[in-house]
Amino acid sequence: MTWSRRYVLKSYIRASLWMVPFFAVLVYFMVSRLGERIGDWLMRTGRIDEAASFHGIDMTGARSVLETIITLNMSFLVFTFGSLLVAIQVAGGQYTPRIIATTLLRDNAIRFTVGYFVFTLLFATRVLIRLRAEAELQFRTFLAALFGLASIVISVGSEAHRSLAASTTRATASALSREGVPPPK
Repeated sequence: MTWSRRYVLKSYIRASLWMVPFFAVLVYFMVSRLGERIGDWLMRTGRIDEAASFHGIDMTGARSVLETIITLNMSFLVFTFGSLLVAIQVAGGQYTPRIIATTLLRDNAIRFTVGYFVFTLLFATRVLIRLRAEAELQFRTFLAALFGLASIVISVGSEAHRSLAASTTRATASALSREGVPPPK
């Protein structure tokens, strides 16, 4: 592979938003299998009892927790993509495509956030689908609840990051205008 092909491939991977959610699906497969094995091992060794388990909720409570996590992550995904589209639309009228691509599309924090929301959504959906009246799924429900809490924290952090990125974009554009680079028409 020549240098130019490696450069094109590297640039494509850095600028693509779909790569991180794709790898999040692969990580989901690994973590879900690992969660199943750990849950089975905890049941076999007697470290989880059927009455109390990790958080001692019944089937209705577990379904409610998982459905809430699924709803939260769908909302977070829609909000993240919606705010990204609005930012691209607003920036498209004011800045050059180079600034838009650098600050918005190549932002690893946004890409990680989308990947994590996809991972948590898939994990909670799988646990909800496989939920039975067995204590072995209590561990996976517990993991899904932890991932859901982390989703809330990541969502708040990503909103702060997006506002910081917007101010950085404005600062970059004003610095360019001070150096004599005219704004796009």
